[in-house]
Amino acid sequence: MTLVELLVVLTILAILTLVATTSTDVLLGQGRYDATTRTLGDIQDAVCGPANAKQVDGTLVASGFVADVGRLPVCTSSDQQVGFSELWAGSTALLPFAVRQASFDAEVLVPCGWRGPYLRLPVAQSSLRDGWGNPFDLLNSGSNEAAPGDPIAGARSRGADGLLGGNGNYGEDLVVALTNPGPITVSGNVYLLDTNGQPQNPSDQSQIRVMLYGPNPANGGLLETQVATTTNGGVVSYAATTTAGPRFIRAYFGNPVTRKSSIVRFQRSDAISLNIQ
Repeated sequence: MTLVELLVVLTILAILTLVATTSTDVLLGQGRYDATTRTLGDIQDAVCGPANAKQVDGTLVASGFVADVGRLPVCTSSDQQVGFSELWAGSTALLPFAVRQASFDAEVLVPCGWRGPYLRLPVAQSSLRDGWGNPFDLLNSGSNEAAPGDPIAGARSRGADGLLGGNGNYGEDLVVALTNPGPITVSGNVYLLDTNGQPQNPSDQSQIRVMLYGPNPANGGLLETQVATTTNGGVVSYAATTTAGPRFIRAYFGNPVTRKSSIVRFQRSDAISLNIQ
């Protein structure tokens, strides 16, 4: 081979190597991007449950950490690599999951408590990382990095370059918000059923009590809350705000209680009339 021919061959090999390397870099970048978005989706499902999960009858289902514990996970460490550990390791402050009996009404049974792990770490890893091997930023409600004790309202990957903002080539930040499912509202009217089973406005509204049952955000145990009622034109109404998940509400009449409504289970915002039998 002449020197010119050798140079031509080397040039062709260099071009082929560059094309192969560039193609490989694109594939690796896309794979790491996809892995990061999957992990962010897994975080959201672990905290808030799948957004569109439904029962057989089409009813939306609320699940995940918020549904079981009644709050967002809190940042457990100034080292943000392990600040999400409530999702896979729990904490000494959280009671284990159980079906708990209400003290006010022994007929009410509420499933609540930590039943994780809600998120599993890859083998041989002790922290959660994005597709580029970098830790996620844990964000508080103000979109700043969460400090120990702050509720975690979001998670952010800084992308391929590890810098805030980014400038293309998979360097843009990827963020998931953990505000869904946010606070839900249950409201309605309270009636007394007459001897014919027809709803009537109670003549003595002071004898009406409405109780809401759900997880206690402090420890995942059972929280029993008396809901405020109002009266307008003889109609007794109530409204309560809680977190999405299996929650229970019941109305009572008398002190001591002599009559009760059915125990109503709800998972998301709803309008429910409580008929005391």
